[in-house]
Amino acid sequence: MSGSIIIGGSYFTDDRINLIQGDTVSWQDVDNLCIPEVGDYVFFVGIKKWVRRLKKAKYSYRQIADKIAAFITATAGKRPYGVLDDLNWDDECGVGDRLRRLIRPVRYLLREHTGQEGCIPFSIPCDDLYRVKRRRYSMSFYGDDSHSDRKRWVKRLKGSPVSLLKVYKGGEKSGDKLPREQYLDIIAQSYIALSFRGHGYCCFRYQEIPSVGSCLVTPKYPHVIRNDYEHGKTCIKIGTPADLDEFSPLQITDIAAAGHEHFLKYHTTEVRRNELLEYMDEVRRN
Repeated sequence: MSGSIIIGGSYFTDDRINLIQGDTVSWQDVDNLCIPEVGDYVFFVGIKKWVRRLKKAKYSYRQIADKIAAFITATAGKRPYGVLDDLNWDDECGVGDRLRRLIRPVRYLLREHTGQEGCIPFSIPCDDLYRVKRRRYSMSFYGDDSHSDRKRWVKRLKGSPVSLLKVYKGGEKSGDKLPREQYLDIIAQSYIALSFRGHGYCCFRYQEIPSVGSCLVTPKYPHVIRNDYEHGKTCIKIGTPADLDEFSPLQITDIAAAGHEHFLKYHTTEVRRNELLEYMDEVRRN
């Protein structure tokens, strides 16, 4: 049997991880129900670009869900199929629930998993970026203002000694955005690196921090991740800034080391790619 991979979103094909390749289908083809030729089974990897562009075309979330569902079911026909949903949180709330009521995939993998029934958590991975750096900062966060959580937490943590905490405006096009290597160096030079939600809970930063060998510190979010980092052992999950006072510098160093080992075992691009291939094989065998 031969299968087809249809690409409709960019998170899991991003150059930072390049999880898998396939045939990219434009939002216009989804809009106009132009059905591509496919093999004996189909896996739809990402729908984020379709949703974003259909929103710009002034379709409502309900209409977008209906259009994507019609495209997926028409493309698959009677073939078994799976879906990897890479939507940001707001779009997931607007599109995801309705879309899942309209389609019947063998497997539905979900990036922004917060307990949705019938979905499998599938978070963004990262390559092993470990780098030995002299620690310059007690803690760091450098990122855009894609969610109010970032400003709120940085404001609460301001005053921490020898820290680098900055939230800038403008997103991807901001002049304050750092080159990737410089951004990763800041994380690697930090005993603690903070991860706050942006457009969604599941972001590259969550894995980049342990990948470079720093201690992952994050608020207690509802995001569900398979083989997630464990508070006090491989990460620190906080409710208030004072929660950090419970950990000594030695404990933080040990948590960072354990976090990196946990990352290597469960969250590298290679590991996640193998997981995806297993799900694709389940679809093939269905």
